[in-house]
Amino acid sequence: MRMSIRTLAAVAIFAAGWVVGADNTVKEVKVRVLDQFGTEASDVLSFCSVKVGAEVSQEALSKDVRSLLDTGRYGYAGVELEKVADGVNVVYVIKRRYRFQGPLAIKGADYFSESKIRKLSELKSGDYIDDPVLSTKAGKIRDEYVKKYFPSVKIGAEIKPIEGSAGSANVVFTIVEGERAKIHKFLFKGNTSIPEEDLRSSFGQRPWYDPRGWFTDTPVSAQDLEDARSQAEEVYKDHGFLDAKVATPVWEKIGKEKANVVFEVTEGDVYNVESTAIRGVKLFPEAEVLGASKLKANDLAGRKAIDDLVDATPPRVAQKIAELLRDVPNAVAVRRVRVRRSGPVLFVDLTLVAPADVPLSLAHAAADVAEARVRAAYANADVVVHVEPDVELPDDPR
Repeated sequence: MRMSIRTLAAVAIFAAGWVVGADNTVKEVKVRVLDQFGTEASDVLSFCSVKVGAEVSQEALSKDVRSLLDTGRYGYAGVELEKVADGVNVVYVIKRRYRFQGPLAIKGADYFSESKIRKLSELKSGDYIDDPVLSTKAGKIRDEYVKKYFPSVKIGAEIKPIEGSAGSANVVFTIVEGERAKIHKFLFKGNTSIPEEDLRSSFGQRPWYDPRGWFTDTPVSAQDLEDARSQAEEVYKDHGFLDAKVATPVWEKIGKEKANVVFEVTEGDVYNVESTAIRGVKLFPEAEVLGASKLKANDLAGRKAIDDLVDATPPRVAQKIAELLRDVPNAVAVRRVRVRRSGPVLFVDLTLVAPADVPLSLAHAAADVAEARVRAAYANADVVVHVEPDVELPDDPR
């Protein structure tokens, strides 16, 4: 995967009128904490390079904030500048993470043992934790439940500060497993024109003897099934059923812990090409260019054939990709999705917005999740993911 990440070490500068070229000698370096631990945070300065008497620079401030975040101790790190006589005060603003104190408390687990869930969480006493960290841990546990056919499992994480401990906390995971339903078959209703086998194979569900399906996961989660629905619908559109709709699937129980997943299909009419024309060509005769086209009158008007002809981006692809990424862990928004096609390849360039206090490692993880989701939905996608902080970075006055 190709990925570019704009640094998340955002430097917040609130000193009105401060510019390089004025007297910006550091007069004092201070720390302000946003948490309620009740203890001093003088150790913060051991990770910072800016010293009294130095000339302050945005580069040095950004480096210090990155250093603080990379320690894993802080859920938020920023810096403010206070204008004073003959210089500035530098104020590092931090919010410390709790230190986890085991054992991990677990409520509601039935299918997995508590020891299994503790192992999946990878939480050890002394680890630094906050809500984003625990959200990632809970996501890993949720993935394991989904693999075992608990499609509606919900996992909550709660931090319980320990009184008088100056920053230690217990953690409680509350699990609502939901009903287990192992998928027996994927079925389609209303598909009179395209065989069920072709629709299933569009999302990797092939007969056991077909090696192309050996390494494909069974779609179980709500997002997986939405992807499967979309891919089955694309099969219809590629066959000229441009108005075809495949509905969101429903689960139909067929026995204890077994269910079929049923897709309702509305096929609509099949379209053929009535005529073809080209406009706006100046370098070559229009008839010559049109003659080179593979799409002719009376051909099936499949969407893929039309898109391949003009290297077009399928309708709503950018919107669909944004929808796929709406709940990526440690990302708060999708700022931009750019999509273009070249032959069979779909080029996707997108930007995720992450909270400014998310460590670089979690930003990378968010980009990995986004890239994987896009590739799962569009097998021929070439994906570039950028991650930007959810702040306005000040212009470099130099």
